[in-house]
Amino acid sequence: MQWLFLVAPKDTSFITSDSPCFTISNSKLNGLLSPHSTIYFPLKPDICLYIKLNMKSKAEYYMKLDKKQVRDINSLILSNSAQCVVAKDKIHLEKITKNFDYKNHRKSRDISISEIGPYTMFIAE
Repeated sequence: MQWLFLVAPKDTSFITSDSPCFTISNSKLNGLLSPHSTIYFPLKPDICLYIKLNMKSKAEYYMKLDKKQVRDINSLILSNSAQCVVAKDKIHLEKITKNFDYKNHRKSRDISISEIGPYTMFIAE
């Protein structure tokens, strides 16, 4: 896996939520150990950990982002929250949630369970 420490510019910051560590996948197999998943974990307002599991490099990098990239990651954090998000200040929180569609927000995920031999697999959809 490869770790990237994403660094926000001084005039913006990452939000966090009641579900701070989450995965995004382009496959039905999604989770912390799925090779198709990308893990996002905001560590503090100016640093977000991004882990790509299918990368062969084990190097750690810092990557400075621009405001739009931070805004895109904050949108992912907001959409993967269960019920609560936390921002550095009130104005920042209001700006992030201004156009968020609360009525269509999925507060919980459906879990499908399948058994393969002696193993049980849980998939959050």
